Amino acid sequence: MPVTGELLALFRSVGSEVSRLLSEYRRVEVEGGEWVPVGGSLGGVYIGVDSSRQSELFRFFFIFAVQGVAVVYDASRGVISNVSDADVGYVELAGSGKFGFSSRNRDALISSSSRNLEVSLAHEALSRSKSADLILMDGSYASFTVPVLISPKVYERFKELEKLVDRLHEGWAQRIRMLGSLSKSSRIAFISKSVTKTHLTSEENPRIKATVDGRKTVIPDFMAANLIAAREGRKPGFLWYDNPYFEIRSGTIDMAKREGITMEKWYTLTYILLHPAGRLYQATMPGKLTKGEVEQIVKTLLKVSPEGYPQPLSIPHHTSRLTRRDFKSIIALTIPQTETGREPLEQVVWGKPGGP
Repeated sequence: MPVTGELLALFRSVGSEVSRLLSEYRRVEVEGGEWVPVGGSLGGVYIGVDSSRQSELFRFFFIFAVQGVAVVYDASRGVISNVSDADVGYVELAGSGKFGFSSRNRDALISSSSRNLEVSLAHEALSRSKSADLILMDGSYASFTVPVLISPKVYERFKELEKLVDRLHEGWAQRIRMLGSLSKSSRIAFISKSVTKTHLTSEENPRIKATVDGRKTVIPDFMAANLIAAREGRKPGFLWYDNPYFEIRSGTIDMAKREGITMEKWYTLTYILLHPAGRLYQATMPGKLTKGEVEQIVKTLLKVSPEGYPQPLSIPHHTSRLTRRDFKSIIALTIPQTETGREPLEQVVWGKPGGP
């Protein structure tokens, strides 16, 4: 079906609104913070870990799969070794009545599974390499501490869900313990591609002041960091500002205590640029790091980021990829006679068989 005139008109309307917003952003001024250029680089041994996920909601059950890869990477020799693993979980939907299994609950399960898997893989890779100068994970420290959050009321509606959540919660407790163990053995940096966070100019506790035509405003972190980096000609380096320390939610800390776990509740948040023509990434590190400690991490990253993104993270990102086609093929081979209800629409062929 061709694009309709109605759809095009609506897009033009939205486009004009976005243009107005971008024009306002171009007038933003920021106060506070400094861009710290970093010269030179440091090599060493790195561990990078990432995972890929797929899921499907069938007529009577929900299933997800996660597969992950961790690599041990030497700045001079490249990949030394790798380790992989996977996880699969499902929830029977029979008896759910008028309640559906919401996308929020589904995302909570998958995210918890993938983070459990990634931290476990990092721990296994470190045990094999014996030591590492830097462990790299995709995401943020705060996101890796979040437990699987499912309302107890939901358990009553879905068979087997409680067993799955219990398993993932045990994995979360082990994840927090492993993160603590990894932090004692090596420096950890979480690299996030997020572009929506507003930690720096938040209304509650702004670390950097942003204004438009003299009016205080809130802007995405990457935009504030970009403006500050531009003052130094976008040289590779990092953002430093007053009180770059943030605290994990108290509920998470309390839950860890109930499990007998003492976790690092503070983390350092900055934005880094690893190539003049590259993009900014959020970097979070457990604990309250000094400016000099952050500089050492950036120097270590520069050695293995010739194109602006750390190779020890890029490699597991690509090698762990689970495609939609492969996921559905595995389901067809191992779990026959499953239906989503969308099959007739997916099999529609325009025109007559053998026709144009």
